[in-house]
Amino acid sequence: MTGRPGPRPPAVVGWLLDRLDRTGVLRGDLDEEYLRYRYPEGSARARVWYWGQALRSLPALVRAGVPRPVGGPGVATDLAQGFRSVRRRPAGSALVVITLGLGLGVNAAVFSLLHSVVLRPLPFDREEELVRIHPDELFYTDLAGANALVDRTSTLVAALPWGRTLLTFEGDGPAEEVRGARVDWRHFDVLGVRPLIGRAFTEADARTWPSTAVVLSHELWVRRFGSAPEVVGRSVRIGGRMQTVVGVMPPAHLPMEPDWEAWAPLPLDAAAVADLPLALNARLRPGVDLDEARDDVRGAFAQVGAAQGSPIDEAELAAIRVVPLRDHLLGSVDRSLFVLYGAVLAVLLLAGANVANLRAAQGVTRGRELAVRASLGAGRSRILGQLAAEATILALLGGVVAWGLAWGLHGWALSRMPVEVPRGGQWSMGPVTVIYTLLASLVVGLLSGLLPALHLRESRSLAAHARPGHGARERISAALVAGEVAGAVILLVAAGLMLRSFAALRSVDPGFDTRGVVAVRVAPPPQRVEGPDQTVAWWDEVLAATASIPGVEAEGGILFLPMTPGGAWSAVRAEGAGLADEELPSGSFRIVAPGYFEALGVLLVAGRTLQRTDGADTEPVAVINESLARLAFGDADPVGRTLEVGRGDPDRLRVVGVVADVRQSALREEAWPEFYRPLAQRPTSRMYLVARGGEDTSATLAALQRTVREVDAQAVLSRPTTLEGLVADDLSSTRLVATLLAIFGGVAILLGGVGVYGVTASAVARRRGEIGIRKALGAPGGRVARAAMARALMPVGAGLLLGAIGAAALSGLLSTLLFGVEARDPLTFLIVPLLLGAVATAAVTIPTLRAARVDPVQTLRG
Repeated sequence: MTGRPGPRPPAVVGWLLDRLDRTGVLRGDLDEEYLRYRYPEGSARARVWYWGQALRSLPALVRAGVPRPVGGPGVATDLAQGFRSVRRRPAGSALVVITLGLGLGVNAAVFSLLHSVVLRPLPFDREEELVRIHPDELFYTDLAGANALVDRTSTLVAALPWGRTLLTFEGDGPAEEVRGARVDWRHFDVLGVRPLIGRAFTEADARTWPSTAVVLSHELWVRRFGSAPEVVGRSVRIGGRMQTVVGVMPPAHLPMEPDWEAWAPLPLDAAAVADLPLALNARLRPGVDLDEARDDVRGAFAQVGAAQGSPIDEAELAAIRVVPLRDHLLGSVDRSLFVLYGAVLAVLLLAGANVANLRAAQGVTRGRELAVRASLGAGRSRILGQLAAEATILALLGGVVAWGLAWGLHGWALSRMPVEVPRGGQWSMGPVTVIYTLLASLVVGLLSGLLPALHLRESRSLAAHARPGHGARERISAALVAGEVAGAVILLVAAGLMLRSFAALRSVDPGFDTRGVVAVRVAPPPQRVEGPDQTVAWWDEVLAATASIPGVEAEGGILFLPMTPGGAWSAVRAEGAGLADEELPSGSFRIVAPGYFEALGVLLVAGRTLQRTDGADTEPVAVINESLARLAFGDADPVGRTLEVGRGDPDRLRVVGVVADVRQSALREEAWPEFYRPLAQRPTSRMYLVARGGEDTSATLAALQRTVREVDAQAVLSRPTTLEGLVADDLSSTRLVATLLAIFGGVAILLGGVGVYGVTASAVARRRGEIGIRKALGAPGGRVARAAMARALMPVGAGLLLGAIGAAALSGLLSTLLFGVEARDPLTFLIVPLLLGAVATAAVTIPTLRAARVDPVQTLRG
């Protein structure tokens, strides 16, 4: 019988000394002195002394450079023995490699996305000084106010106003309308961004209005100009005027909005763009905190408003916020990516726990091998060194599998990347991801490979090396199983919540029927629409031609199509409401051509829709939605009533109809109070042409574009789409996160089931003799099986409980990503433990039934 093991010196130091000192004299002396030092001084101080003596001896050992005896212990020998061990157990080794590859692969892919989008610094100088000034979405000001802001603050170095614009590129191929921005001429210089070729704007570019200078995005430069460097300095036709391309931005540049493809400078003369609403960025002075800047900016805007004769009330001032530009640009994307990264970390922990249990199970069958090594003089550190070499080989092989899986997942997800993800197109599996994957492979592989061996007993008896303590091994295995199940519960709850959220979003009624509806943005040539009458006549001709397309059931037009950027707002009230101008609520307005509501299938609630008879020489009319009807008219019937639009001397519009609410911006956002005006009474040249056709939307869309070009070959067509596609794009972010979490959840179920099965099978194998004796003494097979199952399910139950607690604590992190479901949704928290419990029960059934069939006679004979 062996007693408790004696006090041991640090194993890691012993392993290192074995490899540097071929004589073993130094380690023998240190071990002997350690034992003498330990009893009077205590274990902790003795270990510190041992470490110190060993570290002081290392330089002398390295300088000695004594050749190692052939076949002596060393790293090369350990690696060679590790390769032989891996080859001797191909099935077990393959299972370990695949398990590590699964956990590491999804981890590497999501880490590379997180690094590309969030962790990398923004491509701006001193990004911590850059801020966005706004209340909720956009803070709109005018150029005069923006220019006055810096002079009235002590915290801002520069203010950077910008406004959206559209630029129509002509020549060099078919005309193309692109979204862009008008920016302060110092925009790129203050951000610290340099063009790839050419130059940024100068003050001279802003002296004339309209300016003749334009800067291109890298994508537009490649797509339209074939990456030709000579385009810089060349004049191109934009919107009917010749303008000069002065620069091209680098591919890594991050615009303030993801769809910007060109920039033009704002004028120095603020009066030239007095009606242009501008958003506002700024650079803070070094060392200024956000609270100080916010208070300063609020005071400055109050002064500017008073000086301009339009005071800003206290509520509006209190709404002004100053937020880091990084937070504004990344929005909720960083939250989504960190949730995904947390999910893949859980998968990696599950994989590591599985590998640890697999290695522990293999250790049961390797007892004789370890015993032979121990009897030949191998110490604990020596055995651990050989196991570490084997674990390193398996970890590196798992890393290779992980890299292949990560590449596949990267390609699949990149093709589905939502356009609103900043820098999503720059997602790459670069050197940082390679290093991360290598380090993660080694850390997880070594920890999971060595953890089961750490309780090997330090004893010189063969029996002690042949059989590690069963109690310690079982406790480690049970803890790993409980951890696996808990991690799987947390991951599956997150996946379940996102899937339910996605289902809720899909069930939202957008207020229109997407089936068979196509749209294309149309801009007539300027020379054809020089006045309101010409504009209306041009669109009448296009709509009449569209109606003649075979299969088209309805056609119309709208300035801002649902699920696309853009919109306009105005103060509204019912005539006679008695509200002061400063108390007026706002309503969104859209300009539509006759037939729009019929083409989109928007439900008419009362009255009529806008007709061709609603012309410029008839009474001004409007159709309002249900939200505006409730806001302005309460429970009264609004049809026939007058709606006042604007402050001061408002426009008075006769309400002729009420339509159902339409979610214009996103399915997540409630419909706004809204009114629609007819094109003939509020002419605009650029609109989306919409048409409802048959199931073959591609054919309808092609016919629609062909018809417009037949009417006017110079018309600019852009952004052809289907309404189904727009709604699908709106769902894309939620769909991608839900899909990835569902994939990770499936991997978690697989790893958890395999882990529970492996631990149960190993326990049954270890207790085969005990089971045989119990059956020989008369225990029924069913009782034996139930006892084995109960023992196996105890850590599962603990894991389910811990996982449910952890999921409840962490589910709040998902709250901003969810829609139509609570973060602690009872149904999800009920289904997930039941599902995992069923999987675990199925996993333990086979090995426990095997225990019931153990032959007691054969066991006793063995």
